[in-house]
Amino acid sequence: MIILFHFVPAEIVTDAKIEDFAGDWSGSQVSAYGMTAPLEMMEIEKLKLGIKDNLVTFTLGGGMLFGKYEIADLEGEFKDGVLTFTTPAEYEYSEDSVWNIRLHEDGTLSLSYTVMDEEFIF
Repeated sequence: MIILFHFVPAEIVTDAKIEDFAGDWSGSQVSAYGMTAPLEMMEIEKLKLGIKDNLVTFTLGGGMLFGKYEIADLEGEFKDGVLTFTTPAEYEYSEDSVWNIRLHEDGTLSLSYTVMDEEFIF
């Protein structure tokens, strides 16, 4: 049995530098709708970020809400301690997706994305 819970992350580092984001990162859970669950419960097979300077390699596998992405060298914008990147629309009538990466005081990163007015935090 899997128990869903509300996860409270460490505080966000507001004075982070782009160098603090460098490296290869992987996700393990997602928070939305007031609860937190392992990625597998949202049918997400994998979530990976590779960050070097302001370039982001983004891999997201699965889930009806999120689709599948394997995109290398997306140019991000770093401002006020947040690294933001955009994935292009998959369909003619859809919109580009904006993703925000933040550093937390415990050394972890969070990746946030809003879909249908609901924020998902990985």
